[in-house]
Amino acid sequence: MIKEFHILYQYRDIQQAAATTDIKTLEQVLVKFKKVVAERRAEYYAEIGEEAARQLKMKQILEQMKKDRVCVEDLLLDPHKLFSDLA
Repeated sequence: MIKEFHILYQYRDIQQAAATTDIKTLEQVLVKFKKVVAERRAEYYAEIGEEAARQLKMKQILEQMKKDRVCVEDLLLDPHKLFSDLA
């Protein structure tokens, strides 16, 4: 709800500024705005892709641990146990 109110408030500010600005300046602002939107969209999709890759890698690691009969729950409860068993 707060985000929606903030967006509406910004929209009103933009409308007021646009009413007193010439068309050439508005077109320049629009070009810059489209560029920023495209950059942010690309960043967003890159983050989603990175997150998906991390999730896939984590899934593969967990599957390998399962095959090796490593109990993740035991490691979470006592992470030092793994190293003490090796010594």
